[in-house]
Amino acid sequence: ARLVALEADFLLVSEELGERPFGAGGPMRVVVDPIDGSVNAKRGIPFFALSLAVANGPTMGDVTFGYVYDFGAREEWLVEQGRGALLNGRPLTGPAPKDPIEILSFEATTTAFIADKATAMLGVAKRLRVMGSLALSLCHLAAGRVDGVCSLKHARSIDIAAAQLLV
Repeated sequence: ARLVALEADFLLVSEELGERPFGAGGPMRVVVDPIDGSVNAKRGIPFFALSLAVANGPTMGDVTFGYVYDFGAREEWLVEQGRGALLNGRPLTGPAPKDPIEILSFEATTTAFIADKATAMLGVAKRLRVMGSLALSLCHLAAGRVDGVCSLKHARSIDIAAAQLLV
């Protein structure tokens, strides 16, 4: 109802609704994942987020605005193309990722994927983390909290549209 009340022309893209035009539709896209890390949320693990991106076209390169809210840590990640990124209202100035990789975050994983791929990380990464939210893992990469993120399945634009602009 709030989106209808905006009386704006855009295409909403979400896992729950698919693609839905508002107003006349048009080239602007609003990409929303209301709960990235839904398994964590269902199980009470405080690592899940709202992810929202605005794009002026159909590609990841068209994303001009990103917002990720971490419900567990209560952190707010915001980025506007050409203006830099903010974490809780402050410029994002974390350390650069380490080389060699100290912490690598595996995402979009199942036990089978982890078992199959983890041994290949020997000598590449000192530690692995499987957190359960690709959007938040990318936020942590942008902040220098992890040194790399690897999705072992195809990443969906809905999950990463906002956070990829942070990175």
